[in-house]
Amino acid sequence: ILFIDEIHRLNKVVEELLSFARPEESHVEPNDINEIIEDALQLAKHDASQAKIEIIRNYDKNLPNLSADSKKLQQAFLNIIFNAFHAMKEKGGQLSITTHLYEDPKFVEIRFQDTGPGIAPEHITRLFDPFFTTREDGTGLGLTITHQIIDSHGGRIAVGSGMGKGATFSVCLPK
Repeated sequence: ILFIDEIHRLNKVVEELLSFARPEESHVEPNDINEIIEDALQLAKHDASQAKIEIIRNYDKNLPNLSADSKKLQQAFLNIIFNAFHAMKEKGGQLSITTHLYEDPKFVEIRFQDTGPGIAPEHITRLFDPFFTTREDGTGLGLTITHQIIDSHGGRIAVGSGMGKGATFSVCLPK
């Protein structure tokens, strides 16, 4: 079983390297951001139950559709979700996902807030750097790819955290 786990891990590394080196062509069309998040959560459902993580959904049901590549955004959101799960794997916790119109009404904000241990201040500035990781099994490409995807949609991503206070990833996408 360890051999099979290692093969799966290596496959993931290769896929991430290929995504980073040769991003796929976008398939942009109108999408409901809440549905994209739900699709990502469906893929992460098993991991959430294994890690005893409660998902709290605070979706604005009146958001306009966004012109987006749903598969790429799903990948970006999964990277954020799995990082939150990893941070909370020891003690469990909550991941709150909120969608709403941003302060600038030209943008929709998606906020991922976890109750994990937080991110060390010296790591915050490096989170999106290629190959930076604090995990033994990490490649350091997940958040780099996430940043690339959000940027390619004309959006922006920010991180806030305090040690012992969890982490918040805020993604703003144009409507």
